[in-house]
Amino acid sequence: MIKTLDELKQEVLLEDLAILYGHATKRKGNTAIRVTPCPICGDGEDHFSINPQKNLFNSFKECCEAGSPVDFIMAVEKCSLAEAIDKLYKIAGAEKPSFNSTSTEKNPQKKSLPAATDNDNTKSIGNVDFTDYITKAYDKTIANDELRTKLKAFTTKRGISPAQIIENKICIDTSTGHERIVFPVWKDNKVVWYTRRLLTDVEGQARFMDAKGVSKSEAIYNIDLLKEEHDEPILLVESIIDALNLELLGYKAIAINSSNNLDNFLQCFNTSKARNTSLVAAFDNDSAGVKATEELIKRGHSAINKPHIHTNDKGVDDTDINDWFLDSIKKLSEPPQGDFSGTEIKKSIDVQLTAVNKPNNVLTYLETTFSEDIAKLSAYRDKQTGFDNLDKKMNGLNAGLYVVGGVSSVGKTTFVHQLADQLAERNDHIIYFSLEQSKMEMVSKSLSRTTAKLDYPNALSSIEIRKGLNTPNLQNAIKDYSKYAGNVNIVEGNFDTNVDTMREYIGRYVAKNGVNPIVVIDYLQIIPAADTRMGDKQRIDYNVTELKRISRDFMIPLFVISSFNRDSYLKSCSFSSFKESGGIEYTADVVWGLQLGVITSSEFMKADDGQKLVLANKAKSDEYRDIELVCLKNRNGGLFSTKFSYHAKYDTYTSNEGLGDFRKGFKIDNTDEKSKKVLQF
Repeated sequence: MIKTLDELKQEVLLEDLAILYGHATKRKGNTAIRVTPCPICGDGEDHFSINPQKNLFNSFKECCEAGSPVDFIMAVEKCSLAEAIDKLYKIAGAEKPSFNSTSTEKNPQKKSLPAATDNDNTKSIGNVDFTDYITKAYDKTIANDELRTKLKAFTTKRGISPAQIIENKICIDTSTGHERIVFPVWKDNKVVWYTRRLLTDVEGQARFMDAKGVSKSEAIYNIDLLKEEHDEPILLVESIIDALNLELLGYKAIAINSSNNLDNFLQCFNTSKARNTSLVAAFDNDSAGVKATEELIKRGHSAINKPHIHTNDKGVDDTDINDWFLDSIKKLSEPPQGDFSGTEIKKSIDVQLTAVNKPNNVLTYLETTFSEDIAKLSAYRDKQTGFDNLDKKMNGLNAGLYVVGGVSSVGKTTFVHQLADQLAERNDHIIYFSLEQSKMEMVSKSLSRTTAKLDYPNALSSIEIRKGLNTPNLQNAIKDYSKYAGNVNIVEGNFDTNVDTMREYIGRYVAKNGVNPIVVIDYLQIIPAADTRMGDKQRIDYNVTELKRISRDFMIPLFVISSFNRDSYLKSCSFSSFKESGGIEYTADVVWGLQLGVITSSEFMKADDGQKLVLANKAKSDEYRDIELVCLKNRNGGLFSTKFSYHAKYDTYTSNEGLGDFRKGFKIDNTDEKSKKVLQF
């Protein structure tokens, strides 16, 4: 069916487009639909909104401007106007009219210069040549004393040289009604894209205004470097200013003008003569830059590490090359006068680039990140779990994968959850992935445990708390737990919560909070497979290996709870107890098994299987349970066992307090009717 573009703009709903591109939507009344993550910048923050009545979108951040379904496709696909219109027609299954007179879009073949005002949505497409616009704006800037002075002030502050201004024709444009510094992108001796930045922030005006109607694939500064292969690597950055700074240091640099533009760049790179040249990521330290860096590394390239110099208004490290460049110059006793060999940034990058050809060279590692890695590990040297008997045996926690297993009713979740709370009380950050129990269940367990700690005779069980029983002791417990609850993060899992989403969550947390958390996953057997074709053993072994990598990459203690197979319910803990996985024995750094104390009693060992079942069930049903922790593997120390008392009612583990030594076995009367029923089971 033939449709005009205006008709399609109303008929193809932006909410449907967002869902089509894989994003979640949530209605806020009748006037707004929120989309997460942001389809434009990928940020998980709630800032992208759709007006369902007008079928228009808007972002509360600078990643995009408001617009129609056509604008949405252009921004998400990073394509031209013509390409976006074609995609919209294809999605709608409609046919274009043979003329454009009914459309409000500008003539697609008409070249246009930049918009006359900041709010003008005029767009142009095709192979647009902005050279004339840039040349005139540059000549006007140079001829005007005031503009020239402002240009010099801005570029000097950012570490841009006069020669770079002249070579690139960096200038100031006043045609939008506000003074904006313009950074052109040259390709084959003509300007194919530009970005304009406000010299002084103006309320209500976007800081950046990019060239309209041009495919984002054109927004690549120094694209001409891809015309030939290079012996030395090319450093990839986000902003043109970063690239200009690196050029002054003597490096080849390309700016892609947004981490979201990496795919467009790689398409150009992979088909260019420079495709065998080494690429080195030097993106910003923020979450988007980290994600782009990881993507480049996955494709076989490398990256440089930057120090933590700058944090944004949210306290998140977002250091870029320009921050590092300016900080390095500031530390010099005299201005560099064009020789940057003595700057900290130059020395560091030179050392790191030697690793490009020898990525695993030990000498390079010793000169770069060895000390930093040691410092990270040393942070755990004196870390205590809060269980005195366990801390004496373990000599503190270390970064690595901890697997904690046991049969049902020994309190695996309670033990690890309490350990996590005790670490949080010591100011450690905790991320607890609860794949089975809700946040309410976990918090009520913490509060129950706290009521027992504060006033045992008046303690409340977690079930009583969830039923709404409120007492002064509970209020005191809430007040006490609130002192460190800010360090605890409970993530309720679902069918999509796998090792990849966990890694992403941890990475974002580290980037935003600047700390390495302690992670708990409850529990191993229900983590979904990365590939649905995997069997149970393949799935669990794969997940154990990936969890080990997460603990290694972030240098954190990572605890994962595991169930035991049924054959082990009446046996002492061993590696064969762990369900479906031999990989735990070889991959984990530390393996703990929790077992009922009665398992090692003389009465239990002498009993037959039926009697053992009665003894085990009796022990599991007790309100107070004797529990033994058996350390089956410990990369950082010896093997051991230690005893605990588990008060199931109040979700509390104590270091064998209150019960003395393990209880004596229970006698079984085979004539007792209740015992007979248990034995038959």
